[in-house]
This record gives sequence, C-alpha cells and structure tokens, in this order.
Amino acid sequence: MQIKLDGQWFQAIDAYGTSRTRVFWPTLKPIDKNGNYDRSVFAGLHAGDKILMYTLLMDDIPVNQFLELGQKPVEYLKGAKLEITDKFFGKDYLIPWKINWGIAIADRPILTGVTQKDLKNNGFIVVKGEKDLENIGFIAAKGE
Repeated sequence: MQIKLDGQWFQAIDAYGTSRTRVFWPTLKPIDKNGNYDRSVFAGLHAGDKILMYTLLMDDIPVNQFLELGQKPVEYLKGAKLEITDKFFGKDYLIPWKINWGIAIADRPILTGVTQKDLKNNGFIVVKGEKDLENIGFIAAKGE
C-alpha cells in the first residue's frame, strides 16, 4: 500500500509476516513520485537509529504504543480498519521505528492477534497469490 505521511510517499507493508504470524510489524519504504525507492529520506540517520513517528489507527481510534516491560501490544479487533497516519494524538501513540538501509522498520510488533488475511484486507500485504504470503517477510527485509 502506498501512503503519504508528512508530504512523503511510502510503501507500507508488514515487515516480517508469514502465514503463521499473528502480529503486525510494519515497514515504511520511502518512495519518490514515480514509486521508486528513495534512499535520501532517512539519509541523515544511521543504521539502527531509533525514532518515534506516526500513529496506528484501528477503526479511526489511535492505538497506544507505550508498553510496560513484558506487556504485549494491543489486540486487533476482528474486522477493524487499520491505517497509519501522520496526525498527532500524543507521544504514547507514536510508533517506535528503527532505521535500516534507508527504511523505517517498526522496532517491535505494534499490534497482536492480527492474521495475514486481516493485514491483506487492510492493504498491508499485496500478493499475487496465496503462496506469496510465505515470502512477503523476506521481500520486505531485502527492501524490494
């Protein structure tokens, strides 16, 4: 799925998903106006740098990302609409990201209890066929 956040286009996908995964671990790959990978967006950051930005909405309600030690991410509400937004709802709702290879990868899963079918229905997994669900995490990790 392509989304525009703070004026910048991104390809937003589930980072490490497989058909066995029950968490949402998003990746934001910056792209230019032609849809090509744009490495310059995070050029000022070093590999492994962590930043807080953007908010996950579930049925238009911000999802709290502040977790105590050992606390699991918020549980997905079956059938809910998911969206990543640049609207600010408070620091506790900002997603923690780690920058690697010019791509923002959520520092940890930001939602639990979500199936790959749920993520696909929300546009965070784009596949040609169901067999591709097994490969989507590998593709995201390589930045393709």
